[in-house]
Amino acid sequence: MKKNNISYVVANDLCTTCGLCYSICPEDAIEITGHIEKTPRVMDDKCTDCKVCIKNCPGLHPITISGKNTLLADCRSCYVGYSSDDNIRFSSASGGIVTALNILLLKEFNFDGVVCVRQSRDNIFSNDVILASSREDILTARGSRYAPVYACRGMKDLSLGKGKKYAFVGKPCDIQAVRRYEKSNRGAEFFTIAIFCAHTPSMYATNQILEDNGINAGNVDKIEYRGNGWPGFFTAYAKNKIVFQKTYSDVWRDVFCKVKYQNKRCVLCHDCTGESADISVGDAWLDEYMGKSTGHSVVIARTADGEKIIQHGINKKYFCLDEVGEAKVIQSQQSLLDKKRNIYIKNMLSRMIAEKVPEEKLSFSRHSNDVRRIPGFLKLLLLIKIMRMVRKKWRDAER
Repeated sequence: MKKNNISYVVANDLCTTCGLCYSICPEDAIEITGHIEKTPRVMDDKCTDCKVCIKNCPGLHPITISGKNTLLADCRSCYVGYSSDDNIRFSSASGGIVTALNILLLKEFNFDGVVCVRQSRDNIFSNDVILASSREDILTARGSRYAPVYACRGMKDLSLGKGKKYAFVGKPCDIQAVRRYEKSNRGAEFFTIAIFCAHTPSMYATNQILEDNGINAGNVDKIEYRGNGWPGFFTAYAKNKIVFQKTYSDVWRDVFCKVKYQNKRCVLCHDCTGESADISVGDAWLDEYMGKSTGHSVVIARTADGEKIIQHGINKKYFCLDEVGEAKVIQSQQSLLDKKRNIYIKNMLSRMIAEKVPEEKLSFSRHSNDVRRIPGFLKLLLLIKIMRMVRKKWRDAER
């Protein structure tokens, strides 16, 4: 298949589900379709093979922070802490920092809105991209979404105004997509908040959790993937009543981590901590908090603007943060950063089994790459290659 449009990326399992292609296409030739698992699809009668979508795709052309070989890339300062609002902290994925930041940006810095994602009110297998302009809007979008969200659809669907100030919340690959969008001279600039990401499970994983527990998806009107403490619970609601609840740790281990729900592109990702963002936030997976806390987040200020906003939030008591060294953040993200350490090996093995890989320059380092893990990585990549065919059958059956 030629690299004429985003179909090449989708066919080779390199899509990050950011949605940039949909928003940046000059011919409106891309749609994102599907009932459970949504996928970008090129409308051949409209496509002119201009290659704008594929040239800007972070799945095929990831952004790397030049000259930075550290695991965390640019860090002005690092923190551990939580939202000062106990309700926000309890109902969020970890410490509630992202929600607190968004409220801070609207109230104290007069941002014109925050581009973020929440579950669709009409379909539990869909996510809506919204422009939150109030505290109430922000609260409807709190919590994690362990499924594809295509957050960059908002660049097109939300009719963002030129010269206005917007914040954007998304996964590291979504932030890369936003940076591509800004460079395309669309007249919009964003303050970006990245959420640490291990991988994005297929929406079929959410469906399996419901099916395995005898829950009719048609009767469910809301799903919370995290919240109600930390690490939290996967909770399904029907008419505002809980019909199913299981710990986040259990559903992550038993379902979300299954190979058949993993994206090859996520396995080949070097950026799990939002290296292109102004601020990056993740769970503080540290022994001192496990089972003893309602949630702590690790926070990285990557730019001067990011540092300014964090300091303002501390002074105005939007959140409680203690400054820590980079080593503490690295300690809290050992399994996550293992992906970056071994990215060269996984890329090499993918090529060996005739798999397409992101177009980026990588170098081998004996210090970071663990060659003992080659058999395990090879097995994983082969299984993902097989399961891609299974997921294609699932999508074809939906259509």
